[in-house]
Amino acid sequence: MLGWLPSLLPVLVVGMLFWVGRPKPVSLAYKISLLLPLLVAVGFAVEPATRIAGRIDDGNRGLRVVQGNGVKLVWAPEGPGWPNPDPSDRTWVTQWRGPTWEEAQRVCRYLTADGTAIANTPQDIWRLPTVEELVRSMTRHGSNCGGVWNPISAEASYTTLPDKESPLWNPYSPIIYWWTASQPSGSQAFAVDFNGKVYKRNNESNLGSQGFRAVRTLTESSP
Repeated sequence: MLGWLPSLLPVLVVGMLFWVGRPKPVSLAYKISLLLPLLVAVGFAVEPATRIAGRIDDGNRGLRVVQGNGVKLVWAPEGPGWPNPDPSDRTWVTQWRGPTWEEAQRVCRYLTADGTAIANTPQDIWRLPTVEELVRSMTRHGSNCGGVWNPISAEASYTTLPDKESPLWNPYSPIIYWWTASQPSGSQAFAVDFNGKVYKRNNESNLGSQGFRAVRTLTESSP
């Protein structure tokens, strides 16, 4: 609610003027009540519009090694270990639902070493990243964002605001939240959005905008 306050404030002020007495000239009062909220809204829209226009995307949706900020992991390629539904597919629009936490965990367990298929038996090669690993891995413009996870307050902070960019994210995917392996309780798990914010979600949540990306530890023979 408070996020709307800057836009509503001019209207409230003009409304108070009309309540106290009829402001003069009336035409100017009406113009102020209409133009000021518009100018405020445009001002608030500049930053996200600029950020989105400047997103970095190298187009590589394959297996990636991402390191920095004390974390070094292999991230699954696009496919079963990193589902990215096509937003232009009308079937997805009407039928897609995101995986629950348990479903995401199961896919990770059965994911083959190259991350491209689901095996018939558990492979236990891949897993969901912990909330701290994901926070510390977030990037923007190819540089680590300096993420720090505070387990006491269950909040993340960054020196640079992360964004929906490669190598971690597909900027064009409708997925904006990822599951993590970390749970604040038995019925909840943490999910992180592309801006690095952390949320508590019910394990059974299946939002269409929610997905996951499997990770595995980097070894001498990998990726």
